Amino acid sequence: MLDNVRIDGIDHEQRFVDHRGNIGTGWHRHIWKSDLRHSEAKEVLGGFGNFGSRRDFIRDASAVLGIELNQSGDEHYATTGLLFS
Repeated sequence: MLDNVRIDGIDHEQRFVDHRGNIGTGWHRHIWKSDLRHSEAKEVLGGFGNFGSRRDFIRDASAVLGIELNQSGDEHYATTGLLFS
């Protein structure tokens, strides 16, 4: 969220309309439209969604969103990994 507006994200819906007008189901990514200043457009994420844990979801979603995770932990980080039970 930026100024209370979603700028990117991954979501799951039983049924949605993608940015091409096709009906989709399941996992999708919201696409930021800078000219319209919103991310209402949706792109299907094929092959996304076989998660054994929340940790797997965070790892895979971060990769899709281009977020680099430091899972090793060292003196510059407070944890030695993602803290999910």
